[in-house]
Amino acid sequence: MEDKNILLPPGFIMLTTPPNYLMRNMEVHCIPFYKGFLKIVIKGGYVTRLTYVEEDCQGGFDESLPAVKKLVSYVNGEHVSFEDVPVKYEYGSDFDRRVWSITRTIPYGEVRTYGWIAERLGGVKYSRAVGNSLGRNPIMIIVPCHRVVRSGGGLGGFSSVGGLELKKYLLRMEGVY
Repeated sequence: MEDKNILLPPGFIMLTTPPNYLMRNMEVHCIPFYKGFLKIVIKGGYVTRLTYVEEDCQGGFDESLPAVKKLVSYVNGEHVSFEDVPVKYEYGSDFDRRVWSITRTIPYGEVRTYGWIAERLGGVKYSRAVGNSLGRNPIMIIVPCHRVVRSGGGLGGFSSVGGLELKKYLLRMEGVY
């Protein structure tokens, strides 16, 4: 097999593993859910990532942490509010962060439309951009993008692993769908 060299621009650094300063104070918890796991990353007391994975998730979970305890309660079918869970967005534009902040206000067991969020950002013309921002949501459930639907009553999209089936499952858990 021929060895191929990759030319990188001057000053470009390729990282194969995160540097230690990115891993410091990082905790990963895996909570069994649906057909897989909810994988929550907490750094410095802030939830920075919450995703659904169907493959094996390494590690257990510590219910002494408030965010983890609330997620376990949610998974067990309890009515839970995540508004007081501290989050930190490690990426996303200002627009994305505004969309995610508004989405956090949608109560358990209720849905809102993409247009509803767009109106709070300056007009219904932003509805598609709202959908795109929700597709980049790094903290599902706590930023409840599953509670956002189309204005005509359709579910809209859901970019998480599990897709629309998972969105339906979450909405059924909350008594909405």
